Amino acid sequence: MGPMSAFPRLGELLPPEQGPTSWTHANPPTRPTAPGGPAWPSMTVITPSLNQGILIRETIASVAGQRYPGLEHLVVDGGSTDGTLDVLRACAGSVRWVSEADAGQADAINKGLDRTAGEIVAWLNADDLWAPGAAAAAAGFLAAHPEVDVVYGDCIYLFQDVPPEEARLVRARPFDLDTLLNVGCYVPQPATFLRRAAIEGVRLDTGLRFALDYDLWIRLARAGRTFAYLPQTLAAFRVTCDSKSGRLLDEFWREVREVSLRNGGRAFSPMLLAHFKERAARRWPRAWGVLKRLARRAPRGA
Repeated sequence: MGPMSAFPRLGELLPPEQGPTSWTHANPPTRPTAPGGPAWPSMTVITPSLNQGILIRETIASVAGQRYPGLEHLVVDGGSTDGTLDVLRACAGSVRWVSEADAGQADAINKGLDRTAGEIVAWLNADDLWAPGAAAAAAGFLAAHPEVDVVYGDCIYLFQDVPPEEARLVRARPFDLDTLLNVGCYVPQPATFLRRAAIEGVRLDTGLRFALDYDLWIRLARAGRTFAYLPQTLAAFRVTCDSKSGRLLDEFWREVREVSLRNGGRAFSPMLLAHFKERAARRWPRAWGVLKRLARRAPRGA
């Protein structure tokens, strides 16, 4: 079974006219009006990059298309050898960039945090997208809710390289630390915006390859930071044959479980059950399908 067919199909299937492929054809958002003050809070978005030249142009365009006043976009490239640097040079008017060796995605994001100054910060991987108006929606929410440190919204999962291309809306949920620890990460990283003050002195764990965002959300919550859910589509996450999530599901699950356990998650939790179900479904897809059909037909208890 290939990596794309193995990736779980999450959320609700969207028709093409509602998916990210329609965003580039939408009218660009008007320049937003400041939320209850004389000026918008400054915002920084960091894009870690390595050999994503085919997709990074669309990522940059999705940020530039926000028309958010003074939005700072920094690409921290790990020394790409494909066409990424040519794209970055061509987009010099929209993005600032640096290309140098790093120790991975978390290290690149940490570098970006150290080299930027926006009051609101986010990171957007080089193959993901912001929805039109996402920056203004997040900034407006944070301006209206000064008690909130981190705001996150819904995210579209865009499954590429599998005909036909699929777009599925994955809805997040109101924040609860116990659920985050023991059920799984429902805070979608591309759709998350943080106050810089909330991560002062806090950086991503460079020892993590998959669960760096999940680990950060847990540590921030345990430190007393306040999270809030904005029920609006803010971003799209691409799942391709080249994405880590699509290729290395078993390693992904192992790291997520390790992060959960070291932060107080339960050893026998719904997360563990979900992991076993997913592995069984991938290893024995036909048998798993039969079991699911039998379970649906089984009579319910009184």
